[in-house]
Amino acid sequence: MLATTPHHDLYQPLASLSWAIDYALFGWDRSGFHAHSLALHVLVVVALFFLALRLCGSVLAAFLAALLCAVHPVMVQSVCWTISRTSS
Repeated sequence: MLATTPHHDLYQPLASLSWAIDYALFGWDRSGFHAHSLALHVLVVVALFFLALRLCGSVLAAFLAALLCAVHPVMVQSVCWTISRTSS
């Protein structure tokens, strides 16, 4: 079903693959979906920290940039809804 959908404008292969893996691992248990979303968020924050550290050279500035990203999401819906993984 992932590759045969008629809605080509909604084609998002990484998000669809991510949801398929979550479903295969956790079934319909929402806690697994949320744990995976949280793990992705943590990985992005850590990557942002190292990118900011490389760009500015200051550990404090890199930490503050990563902290701001970690605690203040751009879109609250991506944090509240499990299915909104594509918009974050």
